[in-house]
Amino acid sequence: MFRPRAYLIVILLFCSLSAASAQERVWNAALDWYEHVCSKCAGWKDRIDAGESVPKDSLQAMMKELAAVRQNLQGAWGEMTPGQRLRFEVIRDRFASGRWHRPGVAPLALVPELDQLAVTPGYDSYSLADYTLVPTHKRPFFQRVRIAPVAGLTASVYPDYSAGLVAGATAGRWGLFLKGRSNFHSRKTSYECLSDGTTAGGYFWGGGEKTVNRHQLTLDLSYNVIPWLSVYTGAGFCVRTLCWKDYAGAWALVSDRSYRGVSMDAGILVSPFIGSPVNGLSLLLGCSRVQGGYFDFELGLCWLL
Repeated sequence: MFRPRAYLIVILLFCSLSAASAQERVWNAALDWYEHVCSKCAGWKDRIDAGESVPKDSLQAMMKELAAVRQNLQGAWGEMTPGQRLRFEVIRDRFASGRWHRPGVAPLALVPELDQLAVTPGYDSYSLADYTLVPTHKRPFFQRVRIAPVAGLTASVYPDYSAGLVAGATAGRWGLFLKGRSNFHSRKTSYECLSDGTTAGGYFWGGGEKTVNRHQLTLDLSYNVIPWLSVYTGAGFCVRTLCWKDYAGAWALVSDRSYRGVSMDAGILVSPFIGSPVNGLSLLLGCSRVQGGYFDFELGLCWLL
Protein backbone atom coordinates (compact mmCIF):
# COMPACT_ATOMS: atom_id res chain seq x y z
CA MET A 1 0.00 0.00 0.00
CA PHE A 2 2.76 2.46 0.80
CA ARG A 3 4.69 2.27 -2.49
CA PRO A 4 1.81 3.32 -4.85
CA ARG A 5 0.99 6.26 -2.58
CA ALA A 6 4.64 7.33 -2.54
CA TYR A 7 4.74 7.25 -6.36
CA LEU A 8 1.54 9.32 -6.49
CA ILE A 9 3.04 12.01 -4.27
CA VAL A 10 6.18 12.19 -6.40
CA ILE A 11 4.04 12.60 -9.54
CA LEU A 12 1.92 15.34 -7.92
CA LEU A 13 4.98 17.28 -6.77
CA PHE A 14 6.63 16.96 -10.19
CA CYS A 15 3.50 18.26 -11.94
CA SER A 16 3.29 21.15 -9.47
CA LEU A 17 6.89 22.17 -10.11
CA SER A 18 6.46 21.96 -13.90
CA ALA A 19 3.27 24.02 -13.92
CA ALA A 20 4.76 26.90 -11.92
CA SER A 21 8.31 26.97 -13.26
CA ALA A 22 7.53 28.75 -16.58
CA GLN A 23 5.70 31.66 -14.92
CA GLU A 24 8.37 31.91 -12.21
CA ARG A 25 11.10 32.20 -14.87
CA VAL A 26 9.19 35.07 -16.56
CA TRP A 27 9.18 37.16 -13.39
CA ASN A 28 12.78 36.24 -12.57
CA ALA A 29 13.77 37.65 -15.98
CA ALA A 30 11.63 40.76 -15.39
CA LEU A 31 13.28 41.32 -12.00
CA ASP A 32 16.72 40.89 -13.57
CA TRP A 33 15.85 43.55 -16.14
CA TYR A 34 14.37 45.82 -13.45
CA GLU A 35 17.56 45.62 -11.40
CA HIS A 36 19.67 46.27 -14.51
CA VAL A 37 17.64 49.39 -15.42
CA CYS A 38 17.79 50.67 -11.82
CA SER A 39 21.55 50.19 -11.82
CA LYS A 40 21.91 52.10 -15.11
CA CYS A 41 19.73 54.98 -13.94
CA ALA A 42 21.50 55.17 -10.57
CA GLY A 43 24.88 55.26 -12.34
CA TRP A 44 23.79 58.11 -14.61
CA LYS A 45 22.36 60.05 -11.65
CA ASP A 46 25.71 59.70 -9.87
CA ARG A 47 27.51 61.01 -12.95
CA ILE A 48 25.16 64.01 -13.11
CA ASP A 49 25.74 64.73 -9.42
CA ALA A 50 29.50 64.60 -10.10
CA GLY A 51 29.14 67.24 -12.83
CA GLU A 52 29.58 64.88 -15.78
CA SER A 53 27.41 65.01 -18.88
CA VAL A 54 25.16 62.12 -19.93
CA PRO A 55 22.91 61.68 -23.00
CA LYS A 56 19.72 63.46 -21.98
CA ASP A 57 17.46 61.56 -24.39
CA SER A 58 18.89 58.21 -23.29
CA LEU A 59 18.38 59.05 -19.61
CA GLN A 60 14.75 60.09 -20.20
CA ALA A 61 14.06 56.94 -22.21
CA MET A 62 15.62 54.76 -19.52
CA MET A 63 13.57 56.46 -16.77
CA LYS A 64 10.36 55.87 -18.74
CA GLU A 65 11.32 52.24 -19.19
CA LEU A 66 12.06 51.99 -15.47
CA ALA A 67 8.60 53.35 -14.60
CA ALA A 68 6.91 50.95 -17.03
CA VAL A 69 8.75 47.87 -15.73
CA ARG A 70 8.08 48.85 -12.10
CA GLN A 71 4.37 49.36 -12.81
CA ASN A 72 4.05 45.95 -14.48
CA LEU A 73 5.89 44.24 -11.66
CA GLN A 74 3.64 45.91 -9.09
CA GLY A 75 0.63 44.67 -11.06
CA ALA A 76 2.05 41.14 -10.99
CA TRP A 77 2.47 41.13 -7.20
CA GLY A 78 -0.03 38.30 -6.72
CA GLU A 79 1.72 36.14 -9.33
CA MET A 80 5.17 36.26 -7.74
CA THR A 81 6.62 33.90 -5.18
CA PRO A 82 7.41 35.33 -1.71
CA GLY A 83 11.10 35.42 -2.63
CA GLN A 84 10.40 37.37 -5.83
CA ARG A 85 8.23 39.89 -3.97
CA LEU A 86 10.99 40.41 -1.41
CA ARG A 87 13.56 40.97 -4.15
CA PHE A 88 11.31 43.52 -5.91
CA GLU A 89 10.85 45.49 -2.68
CA VAL A 90 14.60 45.59 -1.97
CA ILE A 91 15.42 46.83 -5.50
CA ARG A 92 12.61 49.42 -5.46
CA ASP A 93 13.45 50.77 -1.98
CA ARG A 94 17.19 51.01 -2.65
CA PHE A 95 16.69 52.93 -5.86
CA ALA A 96 14.02 55.25 -4.37
CA SER A 97 16.17 56.07 -1.34
CA GLY A 98 19.30 56.71 -3.40
CA ARG A 99 21.28 53.96 -1.61
CA TRP A 100 22.25 52.03 -4.74
CA HIS A 101 25.97 52.91 -4.73
CA ARG A 102 26.31 54.50 -1.31
CA PRO A 103 29.46 53.40 0.57
CA GLY A 104 28.76 50.96 3.37
CA VAL A 105 25.58 49.59 1.78
CA ALA A 106 25.89 45.89 0.88
CA PRO A 107 25.35 44.89 -2.75
CA LEU A 108 22.06 43.16 -3.47
CA ALA A 109 23.81 39.81 -3.76
CA LEU A 110 24.96 40.15 -0.13
CA VAL A 111 21.63 41.19 1.40
CA PRO A 112 20.85 38.41 3.98
CA GLU A 113 17.26 37.96 2.78
CA LEU A 114 18.38 37.64 -0.85
CA ASP A 115 21.59 35.65 -0.63
CA GLN A 116 19.71 32.41 -1.33
CA LEU A 117 17.61 33.61 -4.27
CA ALA A 118 20.14 32.32 -6.82
CA VAL A 119 20.02 35.44 -8.99
CA THR A 120 21.78 34.77 -12.25
CA PRO A 121 24.47 37.37 -13.08
CA GLY A 122 24.87 38.93 -16.49
CA TYR A 123 21.88 41.22 -16.76
CA ASP A 124 22.93 42.52 -20.16
CA SER A 125 21.79 39.21 -21.62
CA TYR A 126 18.17 40.06 -20.76
CA SER A 127 15.94 42.40 -22.69
CA LEU A 128 12.24 43.19 -22.79
CA ALA A 129 12.04 41.11 -25.96
CA ASP A 130 12.67 37.99 -23.87
CA TYR A 131 9.15 38.17 -22.41
CA THR A 132 5.90 40.06 -22.88
CA LEU A 133 4.63 42.41 -20.19
CA VAL A 134 0.90 42.90 -20.75
CA PRO A 135 -0.85 45.64 -18.73
CA THR A 136 -2.52 44.04 -15.71
CA HIS A 137 -6.03 45.27 -16.45
CA LYS A 138 -5.91 43.66 -19.92
CA ARG A 139 -4.90 40.22 -18.70
CA PRO A 140 -7.47 37.52 -17.85
CA PHE A 141 -8.12 36.87 -14.17
CA PHE A 142 -6.07 33.66 -14.12
CA GLN A 143 -3.06 35.67 -15.38
CA ARG A 144 -3.54 38.67 -13.08
CA VAL A 145 -3.53 36.40 -10.02
CA ARG A 146 -0.80 33.82 -9.63
CA ILE A 147 -2.50 30.41 -9.50
CA ALA A 148 -0.26 27.64 -8.23
CA PRO A 149 -0.89 24.03 -7.19
CA VAL A 150 -0.56 22.57 -3.70
CA ALA A 151 0.37 18.95 -2.97
CA GLY A 152 1.49 17.15 0.14
CA LEU A 153 1.24 14.45 2.77
CA THR A 154 -0.54 14.60 6.12
CA ALA A 155 -0.79 12.23 9.06
CA SER A 156 -2.22 11.96 12.57
CA VAL A 157 -0.67 9.84 15.29
CA TYR A 158 -2.73 10.89 18.30
CA PRO A 159 -5.07 9.55 19.50
CA ASP A 160 -5.40 7.33 16.38
CA TYR A 161 -3.13 6.82 13.41
CA SER A 162 -4.25 7.93 9.94
CA ALA A 163 -2.43 9.24 6.86
CA GLY A 164 -3.39 10.81 3.56
CA LEU A 165 -2.92 13.41 0.86
CA VAL A 166 -3.38 17.14 0.38
CA ALA A 167 -4.18 18.53 -3.08
CA GLY A 168 -5.43 21.92 -4.24
CA ALA A 169 -4.35 25.33 -5.49
CA THR A 170 -3.59 28.88 -4.35
CA ALA A 171 -4.60 32.13 -6.05
CA GLY A 172 -2.77 35.14 -4.67
CA ARG A 173 -3.17 35.06 -0.90
CA TRP A 174 -6.06 32.56 -0.95
CA GLY A 175 -5.91 28.80 -1.26
CA LEU A 176 -8.37 25.92 -1.55
CA PHE A 177 -7.37 22.32 -0.98
CA LEU A 178 -8.85 18.90 -0.36
CA LYS A 179 -7.42 16.92 2.53
CA GLY A 180 -8.13 13.24 3.09
CA ARG A 181 -6.88 10.83 5.76
CA SER A 182 -7.50 7.17 6.55
CA ASN A 183 -5.98 4.26 8.45
CA PHE A 184 -7.20 1.95 5.65
CA HIS A 185 -9.15 -0.28 8.06
CA SER A 186 -12.77 -1.20 7.44
CA ARG A 187 -13.88 -3.64 10.13
CA LYS A 188 -17.50 -4.80 9.93
CA THR A 189 -19.37 -5.37 13.19
CA SER A 190 -22.21 -7.70 14.21
CA TYR A 191 -23.69 -5.79 17.16
CA GLU A 192 -23.11 -2.82 19.48
CA CYS A 193 -21.98 -2.44 23.04
CA LEU A 194 -20.96 0.32 25.43
CA SER A 195 -17.49 0.95 26.79
CA ASP A 196 -18.63 -0.30 30.23
CA GLY A 197 -19.18 -3.75 28.70
CA THR A 198 -22.97 -3.73 28.55
CA THR A 199 -25.07 -4.59 25.49
CA ALA A 200 -28.77 -4.34 24.71
CA GLY A 201 -29.27 -7.94 25.85
CA GLY A 202 -26.63 -8.44 28.50
CA TYR A 203 -22.84 -8.13 28.69
CA PHE A 204 -19.91 -8.08 26.30
CA TRP A 205 -17.36 -10.84 26.86
CA GLY A 206 -14.09 -9.69 25.33
CA GLY A 207 -11.60 -11.70 23.34
CA GLY A 208 -8.74 -9.26 23.85
CA GLU A 209 -8.59 -7.64 20.40
CA LYS A 210 -9.66 -4.21 19.20
CA THR A 211 -9.38 -2.08 16.07
CA VAL A 212 -10.24 1.42 14.91
CA ASN A 213 -11.71 2.50 11.58
CA ARG A 214 -10.66 6.08 10.81
CA HIS A 215 -11.61 7.97 7.60
CA GLN A 216 -11.89 11.72 6.98
CA LEU A 217 -12.29 14.05 4.00
CA THR A 218 -12.37 17.86 4.34
CA LEU A 219 -12.33 20.89 2.06
CA ASP A 220 -10.20 23.71 3.46
CA LEU A 221 -9.76 27.41 2.72
CA SER A 222 -6.40 29.04 3.48
CA TYR A 223 -5.19 32.64 3.68
CA ASN A 224 -1.57 33.83 3.49
CA VAL A 225 -1.22 36.24 6.44
CA ILE A 226 2.49 36.97 5.92
CA PRO A 227 4.92 35.44 3.37
CA TRP A 228 5.93 32.57 5.66
CA LEU A 229 2.61 31.89 7.43
CA SER A 230 -0.86 30.85 6.24
CA VAL A 231 -3.92 29.88 8.25
CA TYR A 232 -6.61 27.46 7.11
CA THR A 233 -9.99 26.14 8.19
CA GLY A 234 -12.54 23.84 6.65
CA ALA A 235 -15.21 21.21 7.05
CA GLY A 236 -16.04 17.75 5.80
CA PHE A 237 -17.11 14.30 6.90
CA CYS A 238 -15.43 11.87 9.29
CA VAL A 239 -15.92 8.33 10.55
CA ARG A 240 -14.12 7.02 13.63
CA THR A 241 -15.35 3.71 15.01
CA LEU A 242 -13.90 1.60 17.82
CA CYS A 243 -14.47 -2.14 17.49
CA TRP A 244 -13.95 -4.92 20.05
CA LYS A 245 -13.69 -8.63 19.35
CA ASP A 246 -15.62 -10.93 21.68
CA TYR A 247 -14.73 -14.41 22.93
CA ALA A 248 -16.68 -16.05 20.06
CA GLY A 249 -14.80 -14.16 17.34
CA ALA A 250 -17.56 -11.64 16.53
CA TRP A 251 -16.87 -7.90 16.42
CA ALA A 252 -18.85 -5.33 18.36
CA LEU A 253 -19.10 -1.59 17.73
CA VAL A 254 -18.38 0.43 20.89
CA SER A 255 -21.08 3.02 20.30
CA ASP A 256 -20.20 5.59 22.98
CA ARG A 257 -16.58 5.79 21.74
CA SER A 258 -17.40 5.89 18.03
CA TYR A 259 -18.15 9.01 15.99
CA ARG A 260 -19.67 9.72 12.60
CA GLY A 261 -20.64 13.06 11.15
CA VAL A 262 -19.46 16.58 10.29
CA SER A 263 -15.77 17.27 10.85
CA MET A 264 -14.31 20.74 11.41
CA ASP A 265 -10.59 21.38 11.15
CA ALA A 266 -8.18 24.31 11.38
CA GLY A 267 -4.46 24.93 11.48
CA ILE A 268 -1.48 26.74 10.05
CA LEU A 269 0.99 26.33 7.20
CA VAL A 270 4.51 27.47 8.06
CA SER A 271 7.05 28.14 5.27
CA PRO A 272 10.47 28.49 6.95
CA PHE A 273 12.51 27.95 3.79
CA ILE A 274 11.67 31.12 1.79
CA GLY A 275 14.59 32.05 -0.45
CA SER A 276 16.16 28.57 -0.30
CA PRO A 277 16.19 25.84 -3.00
CA VAL A 278 13.12 24.33 -1.26
CA ASN A 279 11.29 27.66 -1.19
CA GLY A 280 7.77 26.17 -1.39
CA LEU A 281 8.18 23.48 1.27
CA SER A 282 5.77 24.08 4.14
CA LEU A 283 4.85 22.40 7.41
CA LEU A 284 1.17 21.77 8.18
CA LEU A 285 0.07 21.80 11.83
CA GLY A 286 -3.59 21.34 12.61
CA CYS A 287 -6.38 19.69 14.55
CA SER A 288 -9.81 18.26 13.76
CA ARG A 289 -13.04 17.93 15.72
CA VAL A 290 -15.66 15.38 14.76
CA GLN A 291 -19.33 15.81 15.64
CA GLY A 292 -19.76 14.32 19.10
CA GLY A 293 -16.55 15.70 20.63
CA TYR A 294 -13.70 13.63 19.20
CA PHE A 295 -10.45 15.57 18.60
CA ASP A 296 -7.24 14.59 16.87
CA PHE A 297 -4.06 16.37 15.81
CA GLU A 298 -2.22 16.18 12.51
CA LEU A 299 1.15 17.02 11.03
CA GLY A 300 1.85 17.37 7.31
CA LEU A 301 4.39 18.32 4.69
CA CYS A 302 3.14 20.37 1.73
CA TRP A 303 4.62 21.98 -1.35
CA LEU A 304 3.20 25.46 -1.99
CA LEU A 305 4.34 26.88 -5.32
